[in-house]
Amino acid sequence: MTEQFHLARLQVINWGVFDGYHDIPFSDGGALIAGASGSGKSSLLEAGIIPAMKRNRELIDDVVPPRGNWQVYTLRPTARPMAKLADTFFPDASDEAAEQPTALTNALPKAQKTLLFIDQFEELFTLVNEEAVREQFLQSLVTAQSNSCKIILTIRADFYAQCLRYEQLRDVLETSQKPIGEMSNEELVEAILKPAEKGNWQFQAGLAEDMLEDVGREPGALPLLSHALLETWKRRRGRILTLSGYDEAGKVRGAIAQTAEATYATLSAENQKLAQQIFLRLTELGEGTQDTRRRVSQTELGDGQTMKTVTQQLANARLITTSQDGIDVAHEALIREWPRLREWLDANREGLRLHRQLTEVTQRWEALNRDEDALYRGIQLEQAKEWAKTQPEALNKQEEAFLQASLKLRQQIERRRRMQYAGVVIALVVLVVASIVAASIFSQQASENEQLAEDNAAIAATAEARRVDAEQQSRVSLGQSLAALSQIVYQDSYDKELATLLTLEAARLNTDNNGQIEWLVNNSLRPFVASGDEDHFIEILRGHDSYVLSVAFTPNGSYLASASSDQTI
Repeated sequence: MTEQFHLARLQVINWGVFDGYHDIPFSDGGALIAGASGSGKSSLLEAGIIPAMKRNRELIDDVVPPRGNWQVYTLRPTARPMAKLADTFFPDASDEAAEQPTALTNALPKAQKTLLFIDQFEELFTLVNEEAVREQFLQSLVTAQSNSCKIILTIRADFYAQCLRYEQLRDVLETSQKPIGEMSNEELVEAILKPAEKGNWQFQAGLAEDMLEDVGREPGALPLLSHALLETWKRRRGRILTLSGYDEAGKVRGAIAQTAEATYATLSAENQKLAQQIFLRLTELGEGTQDTRRRVSQTELGDGQTMKTVTQQLANARLITTSQDGIDVAHEALIREWPRLREWLDANREGLRLHRQLTEVTQRWEALNRDEDALYRGIQLEQAKEWAKTQPEALNKQEEAFLQASLKLRQQIERRRRMQYAGVVIALVVLVVASIVAASIFSQQASENEQLAEDNAAIAATAEARRVDAEQQSRVSLGQSLAALSQIVYQDSYDKELATLLTLEAARLNTDNNGQIEWLVNNSLRPFVASGDEDHFIEILRGHDSYVLSVAFTPNGSYLASASSDQTI
C-alpha cells in the first residue's frame, strides 16, 4: 500500500515517539506497535512514518515529522536475525564479531541519529528455533537503543504473550507501546473514498456503503478491502467504480480468494503443482496460533526457468511479493481466505512440519559446507525418506542432495558394520577351529595315556577329566564369543531376532553336563529367562510381558524368581 493510499490511518502516527510527538513516551529508545493481522501495522510504517522521516515533510496538516536528521533502517528478523542485523549494519564484520551483543552499537555512527524499524517482529518466535539466538538478538537491540538510536517494533497481537517472557521486552511493553485496533466507520469511509478523490475516481451510488457493510467488524479486514478496491478498479467503467464490478470481483471477502483461484486456473497442470509448492513454502504453520507468512529465497523455491515464470505470474496477480530480500505472500489474508490453500495446508500438516524441518536442516548443512555430521540418521532419515516417496515434487535440489547424502552415509556405515561382522565371524571360526584342535589334542593325549596306563586308574581318570574339561572350555569360549557378537548385532543393527538366537546358542553352550547354566549371558536384550538341562537344550520360561531385569533362586534351589519391567515377579 503506497503513501497516497494510506491516508485513513495517518492520525495514528501522532504519538510521542520523538520530540514533537506527544501521546505516549518513548522511554529508553524503544517502542512496540501491536495489532491483529491486517490491522495496518506494516502499512503504517511503510506508507506513514517512514516517508515522513525520510522526506522531512508533513503528511497531513496535524502530523509533523520529528526534528533532526534521522538515518532510517528497516528489516524483518527472518530465520537468522543476527545475520540480518549484520547484513544491514556491518556486512564486513567477521562472524564472531557480528555475534557480539555490542556489535550493533559499535556499528552505529556516533554523530548520526538512527531509527530502526523491525517489522513483523513475530518472526523471532515463528521462524527462529534456537532460544539462544532470540536472546542474543534482543540483547543486541537493548544494548543499542539510546537517545540517538530508537527502535520501533511491530508485532501481531496474538504473539503479545510471548513478548512478556523476556525482560527486555517487558520494559518496552510497560512504558512505550501503541495498540492498533479496528478501524472505525469514519476511518473505513476515508480508506475507501479519499484515495479515489485524490486520483479523480468516482464511486457509483451505494458502492461505498456496500463495502462498508461487507467489511463489518471483521479483524484483519483492511487487506481484504484493499484487494477488493483494486479488483473493482480493474473492472471500472471509465472513471467510475461500479457495483457490478464490485460483484464480479467477489466483494470484500471473496476478492482475494477469487483472484487466487482465477490465477491458479490459468496455469498448466505442471505449473499448478509448482504454484502449490510455492504457497506451501510461503506459509509458516502455527503452533497454537494462526498460520503466518514465511519469507523464502528464490534458491529455496528453485531457480529453474519454469519456477521463475510461475513466481512472476503470481506476483503479477499481486498474490505474492518479490524483492531482493526474498518472496512473501502479499498478505496473510490470502492464507486465511483462499479455500484451496487451506485444503492444502490442512491435508497433511504433520508432513508439512516434517518438510519444514528438512528444509531447515538442509540449509544448516549447506551453511556448514555439507559437513556429514549435519546429515540425517536413524529414525529422522527413515521418516524423511518415506515422506519424500509420497511427495517427490515437494523437494528442491538442495533437499534432494541432502537426502541422497544421508542415504549414502547410511550405506557406508552399514558396509563398515558388515565388514566388522565378517571380521568377528572369521575370528569365531578361527577360535572354534583352535578349540576343536585343542580338544582333539587333549583327547588324543588322553587315549595315549589310557593305553600306556591301563593298569593305572588314577592316570586314566585324570586324562578323562582333562579331555572333558577341554571340551567344556571350548564350549565356554565359543559361547562367550557368540554372546559378544549378539551385543554387536543388537547395538549396531537392532536385529533383535538374530541377536536373540545368538544369545540362546551362547547360553546352550554354557550349560554344563549337570544341566546347570555355568555362565549367565548378560546383555542388553534380556527378553527371556532360560533353563538348561542335561540334553543341552534351552527351555524358555514364559510369564512376563516385558523385559526380565533380574533372576534369583530360593536358598533350597526349588524355585526361581524373576523380576520384570512390567512390574511383576
